[in-house]
Amino acid sequence: MIGHTFGRMSRGGSDDDMFGKLYDINVIKRISPYIWRYKKYSAIGAICTLLSAGLAVLIPYFIKIGIDDYINADIDIASQKSGLIKISLIFGLTMFAAWITNYIGQIYLARVGQYTLRDIRIDMFSHLQKLNLNYFQETKSGSIMSRLMGDTSQLQESFSIVVMTLADILSLVGICTTLLLMNFKIGISSLSVVPLLFIAVMIWQPVAKKAFITVRIAISQVLSSFSENLNGIKE
Repeated sequence: MIGHTFGRMSRGGSDDDMFGKLYDINVIKRISPYIWRYKKYSAIGAICTLLSAGLAVLIPYFIKIGIDDYINADIDIASQKSGLIKISLIFGLTMFAAWITNYIGQIYLARVGQYTLRDIRIDMFSHLQKLNLNYFQETKSGSIMSRLMGDTSQLQESFSIVVMTLADILSLVGICTTLLLMNFKIGISSLSVVPLLFIAVMIWQPVAKKAFITVRIAISQVLSSFSENLNGIKE
């Protein structure tokens, strides 16, 4: 797995030529075995995230019940007061449960991400020690450092983004589904901007990819020059 990455470089492939292939689905397939090592943590994190998303969908529904069934309802003051107290308690407990499940889910998913990155770094460093000297003579040290440090740092940022946005995406899907079930016309009107968002993402993604590749090439060149200057000082 790690040897596949450095192997292509040692066979004469340019590190910069490989930058455009990082969005390949094969990258996910190669990371999956590392994540699978911590399937217990992944399962706990996923379950807690799903529970948090489901509870988040119930919160606006309880607000609707409080307004429609008690505040705007034609009932006596005593029934209105007791009903609002009851729905407020349910609302508070739901908020607390959503916060707890989201907190636990983020902790376990963050552990999976950090443990996975640790294993990837260990395997990359171990494989690097087994390469012959010709590889280090033909490959710039900056390119090696960029792959060892820059790529794993990008993975760390990706894991952090996934942990933070997973619950939000699931909550959004649940809210949209509930909205369509409660009032289809209003739901369709609210979701009419979604196709425009997809078009914007399709336009933005190639531009962002080119910028990302440019940044990685620049980092590789800076690290290479920095390493060569340090070696010159030592000599």
